[in-house]
Amino acid sequence: WAVCSGASEILSVRIPDGSENGEWHAFNLGSAYSAIDLGELVVDRFNQKWIIKRKTIQSPVHLIVFNENGTMTDVTDDDVKGIAGAKGSGNIEANSIVSMAVDQDGELWLGTDNGIEVIYSPENIFTGGNYDAQRIIIPRNDGSGLGDILLENERITEITIDGANQKWIGTDNAGVFLLSEDGMEQIYHFSEENSPLFSNLITSIAINADGEVFIGTSKGIVSFKGESTPAPPGFEGVYAYPNPVKPSYT
Repeated sequence: WAVCSGASEILSVRIPDGSENGEWHAFNLGSAYSAIDLGELVVDRFNQKWIIKRKTIQSPVHLIVFNENGTMTDVTDDDVKGIAGAKGSGNIEANSIVSMAVDQDGELWLGTDNGIEVIYSPENIFTGGNYDAQRIIIPRNDGSGLGDILLENERITEITIDGANQKWIGTDNAGVFLLSEDGMEQIYHFSEENSPLFSNLITSIAINADGEVFIGTSKGIVSFKGESTPAPPGFEGVYAYPNPVKPSYT
């Protein structure tokens, strides 16, 4: 899947057909989403394509969501929706979305120009259910009952999910944060002041199968030997007997 800024058909897919180049198919998502400026694209577990749209004064839309519903050439069953800032329409509170990632629970994590927002139920986007984004509030634990918005005022340039569903967060001036699965706990914070990180401006983060984390900065790449590796992709060797298990079986 690929997006192309400025094109009349902004979304394309390459279908392997045995040839060198494969079969390419382009989608017209309507006049509102033609010849516009686009950012990152991710595909979630529901086969929905989420595309960052660079917000303009003329349009409140932050994200475009598309699902061809398994039919590449039949446009009659295609679903398209724009995610905006109003409640009930996405509830994106930031001015712009910079990065995003789908975690192992299927949740969509959004890196914005003002912290992190999460769409916990992306499967609701075309069903009529609630798909509004939410901010993560970290309790102060000082008896006040108050909390602070996670990484408020930070521009989040990158979000990458490791094998333990932890979140590696890159920023444009505060280095790298490793957060727990739910984002409530800070595990690490690396900066050029406290680590070998070359720069606090993070451009990308990628994780090897062995857990090693590669961090791209404005001044080069550095790696961190992480410990969270992804699970094997399949369990073909598993054998269960008896199947089904009757209540009397001991």
